[in-house]
Amino acid sequence: MMQFWKALIAAVITKFDRWIVGIRRFTSPQYVMGQIVQKFRERVSLLLDVKPRHHRDYVVFLRWMVSRRLVNAVVLLGGAVCLLYLFWLRPIGAETEGVQIKTYRYSAIPLRLANGRVRIQAKKGYVAYEGEVSKGYVCGEGILYGEDGQVIYEGEFDGNRYQGEGVLYREDGGKLYEGGFSDNLYEGSGILYGESGIKCYEGGFAQGLKEGEGVLYNASGSPVFGGQFHLDDIVYTQLLGKTAEEIGERYTGEQFIYQYGQADENVVWLREIDALCLAKDNEMSLSDSLKYDLVCVTKDTFGYGGRVIHSIEELTEAVGEPVYEGNSYLTFVEAAAIDILQKRGKAMAIKAEIDRTNVFDEVTAVNAYAEDAVVYLHAYRIGDRTYTFVSEGKTGGFFFYEIE
Repeated sequence: MMQFWKALIAAVITKFDRWIVGIRRFTSPQYVMGQIVQKFRERVSLLLDVKPRHHRDYVVFLRWMVSRRLVNAVVLLGGAVCLLYLFWLRPIGAETEGVQIKTYRYSAIPLRLANGRVRIQAKKGYVAYEGEVSKGYVCGEGILYGEDGQVIYEGEFDGNRYQGEGVLYREDGGKLYEGGFSDNLYEGSGILYGESGIKCYEGGFAQGLKEGEGVLYNASGSPVFGGQFHLDDIVYTQLLGKTAEEIGERYTGEQFIYQYGQADENVVWLREIDALCLAKDNEMSLSDSLKYDLVCVTKDTFGYGGRVIHSIEELTEAVGEPVYEGNSYLTFVEAAAIDILQKRGKAMAIKAEIDRTNVFDEVTAVNAYAEDAVVYLHAYRIGDRTYTFVSEGKTGGFFFYEIE
C-alpha cells in the first residue's frame, strides 16, 4: 500500500514539474527573444521570397505580369521609408520665455501647415528665422538670422519677403537701414547697389527692397540720411530745389566742397550717399539759401521700372529713345565725379586732370580741370526731369548720371 501512495505522489510531482519547467521556459527572456527572432526571420524570409510559384501570385500592371509578393514588398518598404522621413521632419519643441516654440526644417512638410510663432532651420542646420508664419509662409513679425547667428533683418514679413516696417543690419551687427520695405523683386539679372547689404539665408527667403520713408546708417552706426527710398535706393530727386540747410536736415553725413571760382560753380559732395549737388555761386556756403539745381549720382546702376539697369541698351529699352545722344566737353561737376570715382579705383579712360588746392579738410579749391576732355552723353526725359548718363561711348555701361 505504501508503494502505491509513493508512486502516486511521484506521478503528481512529475506532472507539476513539467508545468513548472514549461512556465520557466516560456517566461525566460532568452526563450522569448529567441522565439521573436525566429518569427522575424521567417517573416523577413517570406517577404524577401518574391518569386511567384502560382499564376495567382501575379498581378497585371500595364500589360506586364508582376509578382504580387514583390508589389507587397515594395509597398511595405515604401511605407516604412515614408514613416521614417516624416519622423525625421517632425517639429522640435523649444521653450522661450515660457512659450513653447516648434522648430521646423526649411523643407519640412509640416511647416507648410504651420501657423503662429515658429523657428525655421536652414539647410545647414542653424536657426535662420524666428517669428510668425501663416500656412508655412513667413508673415508678420519676425527675425532673420545669418549662419553665425547675427541678425540680418528684424521686422515685418509677408509671403517670405521683407514687407512693411523693419530694420536691416550689417554683418557686424550695426544698423544699415530702418524704415519701409516693399516686396518688389528685381526682374532679370539685377544686383543690389550702394550700401544695400541685403542677403538671403540658405533656404530661399526672397528679399524685399527699401521702399518709402526710411533712415540710412553708416558703418559706425550713425544716421546719415533720412527720406524717401524706392527700389532699394535713395530717391535722389528729393535733393533738387533744396537749399544747403534743407539738405542738411536730411543728410547728416560727411560733406566735402569742390570750389571752382572761374566758372562760379561749387559742388557739394555728399560722400556717404554717393551724390554731388551743384549750385552756381562763387560765394555760396552751406548755410546760404541758394538752391541746388543739379544732382550727380556716382553709381553705374540705375533703378527703374522694377529692375536695376546696367547699360545704355537696357536703359533705352526701359525708358525709350534718348532726347540727346552725343559727345560733349567735360563740365565741372562731371570732372569732380570722375575725380572721385578714379580715387576709388574706377578704371576710366577719361581724365579729369584737376589742379587743386586744399583750403580746409572739407574744402578743395579747383584751379583748373580738363575742360577740353570729351565724354559721351545719353539724355533721357523721365517725367518732368532730365537724366543724363555719362559714358565713354554709344553703347555699353555708364559711369554715373545727372538729374536736373
